Amino acid sequence: RRTDFTFWDTASDSLKLLTKLGIDHFYVLGTSQGGFIALRMTLLEPQRIQGLILLGTSPYAESLHNKTVIRTVRDKWCETTIPSEEVLLAMAASFGGPTRVGEKTFEKVKQMWLERHLGPEGYNPALSCLLDRDDIEERLGEIKTPVLVLHG
Repeated sequence: RRTDFTFWDTASDSLKLLTKLGIDHFYVLGTSQGGFIALRMTLLEPQRIQGLILLGTSPYAESLHNKTVIRTVRDKWCETTIPSEEVLLAMAASFGGPTRVGEKTFEKVKQMWLERHLGPEGYNPALSCLLDRDDIEERLGEIKTPVLVLHG
């Protein structure tokens, strides 16, 4: 099992899957990290992308400040075999607190986080992909396909 990967790898894998499915031309929508992948898909095979929709994403590398915050959260999340109630609440709240999504959905999200807890071995490869991603701002001019950017 491979433990290191980049958003370029994920973009390439996505393009290969679409090829295998016989889908030659398509629109790509990406939110947050999905936007990192969508941008890279477009740079890898621009002739296949009919349009790009980007929501709350960025072409930039992760800032030093964000890297520090994310590593702190990771360390807290992985300090025990089972995450503490405090950590579970914080992670679930990041997807919408109980007043926003309802108590039942909030509890479901908490349970999902608990069931999928992988410890440092599981999280470090994904976090490395996020934290060590390259800055592709200088390549944005290569994208000639129509793009809709939404952020807020």
